[in-house]
Parts: sequence; structure tokens; C-alpha cells
Amino acid sequence: MRKTCKVLTILALAIVSTFYVSAGNTYSLSDGRVTIDAKEFVAGNNEIQACYSVTVKADAIPECQSLILTPVVKNDSEKHIVEVVVVNGSAVKGMNKWLTCQIQKVCKPDEIRVLNLVKGQPLTFETCKAVPCNGVKDGQKFYVTTQKVTYNGHTCISNYPGEEYVCDVLCEPYEINPVTVDLGLAQPNNLAPRSVKAQLFYPVNGVAKVASYLKNADALAVLDALDEPDYKVSSIDINGWASPESSVAYNQRLSDKRAATVKKIIADKYKYDEALYHTKGNGEYWDAIIDFVNDTDNAVVAASRTAIKDAIAANSNLDKREAAIKAIDGGKPYRVIFKEVYPISRFAECVVTYKAKQFVLSDAKAIYAVDPKGLSAADYTAWTVQEYDANVTAKGLSLYPNDERLNAAAASKAYEKGDYDAAIKYYKKAGSSPEVANNLGCCYLAKGDAAAAEACFEKAGKYGEANAEEVAKVKHNQKYFAK
Repeated sequence: MRKTCKVLTILALAIVSTFYVSAGNTYSLSDGRVTIDAKEFVAGNNEIQACYSVTVKADAIPECQSLILTPVVKNDSEKHIVEVVVVNGSAVKGMNKWLTCQIQKVCKPDEIRVLNLVKGQPLTFETCKAVPCNGVKDGQKFYVTTQKVTYNGHTCISNYPGEEYVCDVLCEPYEINPVTVDLGLAQPNNLAPRSVKAQLFYPVNGVAKVASYLKNADALAVLDALDEPDYKVSSIDINGWASPESSVAYNQRLSDKRAATVKKIIADKYKYDEALYHTKGNGEYWDAIIDFVNDTDNAVVAASRTAIKDAIAANSNLDKREAAIKAIDGGKPYRVIFKEVYPISRFAECVVTYKAKQFVLSDAKAIYAVDPKGLSAADYTAWTVQEYDANVTAKGLSLYPNDERLNAAAASKAYEKGDYDAAIKYYKKAGSSPEVANNLGCCYLAKGDAAAAEACFEKAGKYGEANAEEVAKVKHNQKYFAK
């Protein structure tokens, strides 16, 4: 049965392109009397190395006849004989003068092989031989011509059945598969201390927890993440605030109660030592109001911006300050501030300082939702390795641009995506270890920059040795296949 073989790229030690037939692809010729196992074809500058094995069945020819096998590699413009093999039946020895003369008309004496069948036994032989070819070209095909030699007073040669197609020899560029090194980016068990901030907001005059109010769900998720088995908490600082409506005295008591509410949320869930808590009510929160007045493009407030700023600066007494703002432009700016800013000025802020015993992705996500700065570079590294999110990694790199492990993790993910330029940028900030040098070389190799890759592999020492052949492949592809 004839069939076209798929020729694939494999690893070669020399700077050559290698093409081979998949294991088990055996081709039947001469009505099953001969089988060919086309193992490998290696295309170099001006030759193709043809490697195959041939099996001749025991009953392929009568005892007193011979079989001539002529494997060739050819395309539309040229034909090259690999060899001529004469397989004698069990009663035939050597070659007579006439047959020798006929064969030498088409090939050189050193290309002729004479083999003998043993009665009742098949014959198998192997060949791996260089065939001249004018450069690496597409369209090369492997054929075998089978002929029968009859000895009946005079010798004659006839097709048996003649030339038969075996398979294509596809001359293609190397597939480049550099070997990267594992940089050991698994999260360590002992993490550096860190802190996370959560803000719990309250409705007007409210002091009780309202889980669905503003961003409270995210804040409560952070507080719920502080599980003692996973985290060792060293301090819990809670500050309560109130918006300026009502009196200063009333708002002071309100802020005290709001701070106490957050403490109770944590204390009801976890049994932390009382000494870890530092709770304080701070009264009225004016920072958000001042920022809003300075920065807003709201037309009503912007028109009175100077008057509002003067009122704030002139009144250290907060009750009088609020009254002064209410009086500006008939109270129009105040009503905007009350609606836009006061709701976010009623809150308690909790800053928890702790040491994580291990990285927990779900907890890291909860912290990230409210305070990306609450995660360490090690956290971002572990997150990148465990569950890559491009936005999260980018945020981590913006916070810790020079962290070697985080850059290495980002480089690895960029390499996996085929973004070699980004991978190179990150690996250059991932340290100078031999492992990093090797992986940086792999990035250059994937881009086809053999010179830069080779320099990196030299720095990588033993880690770069596995990629020496990949460099050779790139150089070969550039020499023979570059457009």
C-alpha cells in the first residue's frame, strides 16, 4: 500500500535540517514482496542523507533469479540514485560480467551492493547514505525501482514491477523548541509582614453594620479573610469618622461607636488578644470635602470654590465652618457636597498588620478588591503563578517594578503567550542567575536572534548547554530558509 509520509523536524547535532517518517510507517512495494521503512532524511547544504531499511520476503524471487532494487531521490528537475542493491536468489552467487556492466552504466561501482537470500528466510538490510542535491529544495520524493534478473543462457532485466513512489521528502525549516528552566517561583511558607486597609461605611446617623451599603461587602470580605490559622495578626488599628452634619460633640460620639462596631465585627469572629486592638473615634471627616472642593468640575461648587475654601480656612470651629458653607449662594454648594461627599465621610477605617503563614488566593482576591497595596510582591508572584490575570500582574509590577521574582513570573507568562518582547523586558529585571540567563536566551531564540541567544546561553553555563543545538537550528533556518 502506497501512502504519503509526513516528514517532521527532529533534533540534529550538526547544522542541518532533519526530516523523518513517523515510526511505524512501512511502505509495501512489488506487490508485497518488498517493504521499505523510510526512517530519516537529513538535508544539508548540497546533499540529503537518506536512511531507510528494506526487507525482501523469502519467496520474493525464484532461487535462480536476482532482484535489483534502486532507491532514488528526485524532483521535477533532478534525480539522484542512492544505491543499486542486487539480491540474489538462494542458488545465485555474485554477479556475472554482463549484469555488472549494465548496472555500472547507471551508477558507480561503490554504489552497488550484492546480497544473498537464504532459502526460506527473509532478508533485511539498512542504508544511511549521502545523496548529492543542489541545495535544499521542496518537491523531493523518494522512489524505489524493482527489477527482476533472469538467467537463461543470456541475462536479461525486466521491471518487477518497476519504479514505485514511497514518500515525499519535505524540506522544511527547523521547529525551534528552546528548553526553559524552572525558576522555582512557588510561594514560600514564611511571608513578609504586611498590612491591609478596609473601610466600612455607614448611613447617616448609623452605627450598625450594613453589609450591602456602598463598598461594605468588599470590606467585610477582607475582614472575613483574616483567619487565624492562615494569618498571624500583630495589630488592629481602627479609626471611626462622621460627616459634619449635626454637632461636633454628637459626631465625636458617632465616630466612637462606628469604630467600636468594626472592632466587634472582628472580635465576634476571631479571638485576638485585646492588646492588638487600637480603637479611636476621630469625629468629623473633612478631608474628602476639602479634596472635592479643590478638584471637582461640578459647576455649582466650582463657581463658589474660593468662598468655600475661605470659609474652611477661617473657621477652626467645625460647627461654625459648616454653617459658613451653608450660607454660601443660598446653600446650593452645600447641598451638592452633602449629596456627593457626606456619604463617603461616614466610615470606620481598619488597618490590620499581620504576617501570612501561607498564600491563600481567595483571601488575596478579597484584599485586592479594596486595597491592592495590601498585597506584597510575593503575593503578586504567587497569584501570577497560580492563576494568571494580566491586570493583577500589571498592578503588582506597578507597585513593585524591580522585584526579581515577580518580574520572573511575569516573564514566564509572557513567554507562554508568545509575547517575547515583554518576556525579555521582564527577564532583564529578574536577576542575573544562570537560570534567568537561560530563559532570556530562549526568548531571543524564539525571536530568531541567534547571536543574543548564544550570549545568554554562555552566561547560563550548564543550563544553556541544552539549547546549543537550538541555536544551530536557528542559524541553519536563517541560512537556507530566510526570505
